[in-house]
Amino acid sequence: MSLLRCAVSYFPVVVAMSLLAATPAAAGGLSFVEAEFSINPPPGNGLRGAAAVAVSPDGDHVYVVSDKDDALSVWDRDTGTGAVTFSEVHEDGASGVDGLRTATSLALTPDGECVYVTGERDDAVAVFDRDTGTGLLTFVEIQEDGVASVVGLANPVDVVTSSDDAHVYVAGLQDDAIVAFSRSAPDCDLTFIEAEFSGGAFRRPRALAIEP
Repeated sequence: MSLLRCAVSYFPVVVAMSLLAATPAAAGGLSFVEAEFSINPPPGNGLRGAAAVAVSPDGDHVYVVSDKDDALSVWDRDTGTGAVTFSEVHEDGASGVDGLRTATSLALTPDGECVYVTGERDDAVAVFDRDTGTGLLTFVEIQEDGVASVVGLANPVDVVTSSDDAHVYVAGLQDDAIVAFSRSAPDCDLTFIEAEFSGGAFRRPRALAIEP
């Protein structure tokens, strides 16, 4: 399987706005395949300030969030070469999409049906339904801090999904909180369960992981 990373560099700015693809080399290392760069005008292909990347469970698509374009982009992936081709981009405030301001992280459900994105400046999680054939996304809803009993989502910075497709967890940086939602597969809509606040135990959580 090819390995994809968001490029990070303090030198050429264009490198920090690219999606890199690499494949395993014969000797166990990596071989460079290509680099996809951001294009203008914004949101272009959604790579300005690329912040996080995820590959679909079937390996056919790649998803990237941008904290400068406030966007989520979709890329088709060649499973043989690892190369990617731009498919579509969803921008905060366009076509009814909400919750993507300063998009910082994303997670796909193991069944490949849903994509969840944290919008740090929106204090929200944006929910998308995924077409498992084409990889294209449809905006479903936004779960927002302080709305409809939801709490703990001030500056959300990470999101993970459970292996049983039943729950979604979010790290609320400013609230010092871990927020739990439930999901009834195959639907992507979320229901708020609770927020656990640190009380000094895990101040400013930045990343989450679920034990397999």
